Amino acid sequence: MATLNDYLTFVSGKIPTYSSIPQATVINAINDARNQVALWTGCTKTNIKFNLTQGTNLYPLTTIFGSQVLTGIISVWLWIGTFRYPLEKGSIGNYNWDYQQYPTTYWIISQSIRLYPTPSSSYPLEIYYTYQPNALAYPTDTDNDIPTAFYQTVGLLASAYTAIADGNSQLGQLYEQMAQQQTGSNHMGRW
Repeated sequence: MATLNDYLTFVSGKIPTYSSIPQATVINAINDARNQVALWTGCTKTNIKFNLTQGTNLYPLTTIFGSQVLTGIISVWLWIGTFRYPLEKGSIGNYNWDYQQYPTTYWIISQSIRLYPTPSSSYPLEIYYTYQPNALAYPTDTDNDIPTAFYQTVGLLASAYTAIADGNSQLGQLYEQMAQQQTGSNHMGRW
């Protein structure tokens, strides 16, 4: 796993004016690059499974995901016995919230996930999602979110963002193109 210091060293070897750029600017560029690489590659995809509460149709995202910052919900599945069923992403409307059955629809509203119909039992629910990598702040911070295979991609993209922040858009565009070529496509890695 790479550390923030590893990324700083990488960027310092790519930017000729590195020593004149504030370190905070470079650290921001590194964290922004990590976020973008996570979106391009889907490398922060994961899932969580928890039990619904009978009669409860609104679940705060912080109750489910803790402090993780979500970048997207890929799919939501309801387990009934050994079978799982996909829930459709819906839109808010006029619903009879007292109606209880197994949920078939979900949506995100006010930092919560809402289900309809209201669960009639404590069914297991499984959510596949992507999250934003935790920010690196200190040189010894380890990147536990981005796989080592994407170290160079993050480094190139961080170099691009640093070059652009330093006023060298031509160098920034070159490094950004190199980073994009390494991932192949902005849409790879989707479930």
